[in-house]
Amino acid sequence: NSDDTTFELENAIKPGTELSLTLQVKNLLDNDYDQSTFDDIQLAIEASNDDILPDHFENEYHLDELEGGQSDAFEINFTLNPDADARDYTLDLTLEAEDEEGAVHTVERELKLQLKRKTNDVRIVKADISPATITACDAGFSMQVELKNLGTRVQDETALIIYNERLGINTNIQ
Repeated sequence: NSDDTTFELENAIKPGTELSLTLQVKNLLDNDYDQSTFDDIQLAIEASNDDILPDHFENEYHLDELEGGQSDAFEINFTLNPDADARDYTLDLTLEAEDEEGAVHTVERELKLQLKRKTNDVRIVKADISPATITACDAGFSMQVELKNLGTRVQDETALIIYNERLGINTNIQ
């Protein structure tokens, strides 16, 4: 419904952030129009710089048909690439729908976002525990943890603390 074609996130986001886009699509053709149904609806998402998107990002989506006056919402979820450069990015959204006469209707929008890195931002990016469930009766377990520095400052002295009172674990790994 909006005449705006460019939208901007209010706050800067960090690399590795999980982003959820909910898109509302409405067929504005009147039901009285004989050919008001959109049969082939496609959404394409392109980034101004692909380094913000994950490697497995799906950039094309096919939507269900929409009759005149009907609307639909769908959600796209993805995690921003943790290695993306801190800068401004634009996601170009192009929606194309074909009506029953074969005429193609196109709507284009831009989503602008700013990626910023914190000075100190060390995260656990992977944690595997074997066995998956640990009890006080277990004689041992193994844990693999991967830490990643997503901040701008080199972290020379990072530590990982593993603590569980019931299992009697209190370990500080530096």
